[in-house]
Amino acid sequence: LGVRFDAGSTAAGRGESLKGRIAGEAGPGAAFGRTQREGKNAKNEWHPSERKIAIRTATHRLVYDVDAQTFELFDLVADPGETKNLHTKPPGEIEKDLVARLIEWNQKTPTASTEDARLTDEQLKILESTGYLSGSKPR
Repeated sequence: LGVRFDAGSTAAGRGESLKGRIAGEAGPGAAFGRTQREGKNAKNEWHPSERKIAIRTATHRLVYDVDAQTFELFDLVADPGETKNLHTKPPGEIEKDLVARLIEWNQKTPTASTEDARLTDEQLKILESTGYLSGSKPR
């Protein structure tokens, strides 16, 4: 998805506070975030980073693993413990909508890095060919 990370990222590039949502306040409809973690994986192997971006709505959470280029989709109503990954190929309508919103957020949300986080035409073409985008292309 063309996501860029910077080890010195500031809160402005990491997402949105969920404090109000936890307190029961109405939110904007979705929360977004970026994470980067360095360390060892479950097999105790060193990995320099684990980078993910995600979108969470009242009913679903979609996570994109930047390094593995994989998606996880969870239905938070039917599966609040997030134990069943609903990601499918080709993606369903809910997943397409969440991916499009996540791309749009990623494109317009700055990181602490000076690198351009926009998707290239080639990356957009790949997403379109796999069914994630149709018609309008976020920039």
